[in-house]
Amino acid sequence: MSHPKGISTGFELPGTTPQYPPSSPFKIDYMCLVIQPDLISKDKNLDNCTQYLNITSKKQDLKEIELDIAEIKVQSVSYSHTLYETKDDKTIQQICNSLRNLDYNDNDEKRPDKLIIKLPEVLEIGKTICLAIKYSAGHYEQDRTIAKTPRSGFHFIRP
Repeated sequence: MSHPKGISTGFELPGTTPQYPPSSPFKIDYMCLVIQPDLISKDKNLDNCTQYLNITSKKQDLKEIELDIAEIKVQSVSYSHTLYETKDDKTIQQICNSLRNLDYNDNDEKRPDKLIIKLPEVLEIGKTICLAIKYSAGHYEQDRTIAKTPRSGFHFIRP
């Protein structure tokens, strides 16, 4: 199908070049958020959050995972080879019992708002690992102090 000259086939402006995000070296197969809000506290109502991710390598010899983060304080990152696939309490308990801590960096000046996770061993292409990231949400600088109430995303307001 041909289009008259100057007519766009998509959303781009005439004369612009499409730009695509870089290809990720991994894919997220499954994600589960466990959020336990503190509805009593005024300041820190999202201090106890955990995100489970099943991540599969799309490249050979994957050594680290880089995730976008903003306004969260990471408390720990751990991994398991038992995958989070079901809400079955037995499987969840197996994962929790097999978690091992990982090294991570959530304060890299060269890569702000990124969580860089060092994997325990090289992850070969097609191999999957379960990550558990414990964090609290709503950490950002406001008037030279650290605020603990989320500005966006999940947050809960008391009556």
